[in-house]
Amino acid sequence: MPSVSALTQFSNGVLPDTAINITVDTVTPARDITFGTTGNRSVTLNGGTLFLEGDTGTTLMTWRGGSTTAPVTINSNINYSNSDATASATFRVINAFNRPLTFNGDITISGTGARPMQITSNNVITVNGSNAADFLSLGGTGEFIAGSNTAFGAGAVQKTNTSTVSLRSDVTITGGASSYSWLQSNITAGLRISELAASTADRTLTMDSRLVGNVGGNSILQFLENINSTGNLILELKYDAATVQNIALATNATGIVRFAQIGDTTFGSVISGGGQLEKNGGTGTTTLTEVNTYTGKTTIGAGTLLLAVGGSIADSSEINLGTAGSQGALDVTAKASFSFGAGQTVSGFGTINIGTGKTASVAGNLNPGNSPGQVNVTGNLAMESTTATTMELAGSGGVAGTDFDNVNVTRNLGYDGTLSIVSFGGFDIYQAGTYGLFDFASQSGNFDAVSFGGNAMAFGSGIWSGSTGGYNYSLTLANGDLVVGAIPEPGTASLLLGGLALALLGRRKRSSLRSC
Repeated sequence: MPSVSALTQFSNGVLPDTAINITVDTVTPARDITFGTTGNRSVTLNGGTLFLEGDTGTTLMTWRGGSTTAPVTINSNINYSNSDATASATFRVINAFNRPLTFNGDITISGTGARPMQITSNNVITVNGSNAADFLSLGGTGEFIAGSNTAFGAGAVQKTNTSTVSLRSDVTITGGASSYSWLQSNITAGLRISELAASTADRTLTMDSRLVGNVGGNSILQFLENINSTGNLILELKYDAATVQNIALATNATGIVRFAQIGDTTFGSVISGGGQLEKNGGTGTTTLTEVNTYTGKTTIGAGTLLLAVGGSIADSSEINLGTAGSQGALDVTAKASFSFGAGQTVSGFGTINIGTGKTASVAGNLNPGNSPGQVNVTGNLAMESTTATTMELAGSGGVAGTDFDNVNVTRNLGYDGTLSIVSFGGFDIYQAGTYGLFDFASQSGNFDAVSFGGNAMAFGSGIWSGSTGGYNYSLTLANGDLVVGAIPEPGTASLLLGGLALALLGRRKRSSLRSC
C-alpha cells in the first residue's frame, strides 16, 4: 500500500483507478493535504479508500482546498483515524480558497473516542456519501450541500457562521449523545433545496432533537429560494422534552415547519414569512409562546397545537383541524377569548377548545371538512356579521362529518353572517333527507342570508325555507336541522284536497242526522 507525504500536492489531474488505497501518515505538526496550489487544474481522486491518520491527542487533519478555483472531487471512500485508537479523531476540512470540494465516497472516522468533523468553507462542499462523524461543525460563508440522508453525520450539528445549507436528499439529524440536533450561534443561516436538474420533489430536513440558539440572541434559520426545485422544503421537528426550542424560523412560500413529536414540546421563537405550519405525525402537544407572523396554512393533523397567553397565529391564512382519520385540536384555553380574523378560514375535522364559559369567534370563513367534515367547539362559538359559512352535503347516509358538514358546539352557538349550503362530489341535494348541520346546547342570533344550491332562502318564524326543482327545503334555527322534501304533484294534491272535502262533508251530514 503506497504511503504519501502529508504535504504532497495532487496537482496532476486524475489519480488512476489503480491507486486503490492511499495512506497518508501525518507525523508532522502541519498535517495538511493540499490540492493544486499552482495552476487551475481540476482534481479527482478515484479508487477504493483514502486512509488518513493523525497524531495522538491533537486536532488531527486540515484539508485545504488550494488557491485555485478548480473543483476537487473525491470519489474514494475516506477512513480517518487517530494513531491512538482511544483518543478523539477530528477530521478538519478547510476550504478557504474558493474551491468546490465534493465527497462522493463514504466518510469513516475510526476510534473509540469522539469522532467529530469540522468544515470551514467559503465555497461549496458537497457530501454525497454517508458520513459517520458523531458531531459536525459548519463554519465559513460558503455552502454545504447534503446529498445523502446521513450527510450531516450520526450526531448533532453546530452552525457557527452564515454559510447556506442546501438539501439534495431527505436528511435526518439525530443529535446523537447531544441534547440537541441543531446548535446555532447568533447568526442568520440559510436553508434551501438545491437540485442538479429541475425537480418537483419535496425535501425534508428532520431534527430528532431540539433546535438551540443563543439565549436572548438573534439566531435565525432562514428559508431561501430553491435552486432547480419547485418542491416544498419541510423542516420536521421531533423533539419532545421540556426544554424550549429557541431558533427563529423565517419561512418562504415553499417552506413548511412540521412539528411531528410524540410527546410535548414548546417552541419559544417566532415563525415568520410565507410558509406553512403543520402539527402532524405525533400525538403530543406543541405550545407556541410567541406572536407568529407566518401567512401560510396551519394544519393540525394529529395531537394538539396550543397557544400560550402570548402565542398567536393571527396571520395564518387557514387553520385546518385535520381529517376524519387524523383529527387535531387547537387549544386556546389560555386566552380569555379567541377570534379567527376576517382573513382566516377555519376548516377540517377536529376540535377548537376555548373552554367552558368562554367564546371563540369566527370573522372569516367557516368551512368544516376537507370535505365533508366536522368542527367541534368546546365552549361557545360566535359567528360575526362578516362570517361566511359553507356547509356541504355529500350523501344521504345521515352521518355527520361523512355525509354532510357539521358544527358541534358544547355550549352556545351564535348565528350570524351568511350560510351557503352546497353539494360536494356531485351529490344530488334535491332529494328527501334530513341533515343535522348544527348541534349545540343553546343557540342565539340569526344569519343575514341563507342559500341552498345557490338559491336564496326566505326567513320567517325561526325557519329559513325555499323551494326549487320540485323540492322544499328548510333550516330550523332552533335545532340546526336542514330538511329536504318533495313537493306533492298537482294531481296528488287535488286528490288530497278532494278527499279532505268529502271527509268534511261527511262529518257535516253525520252531524245533521244526529241533530234531527
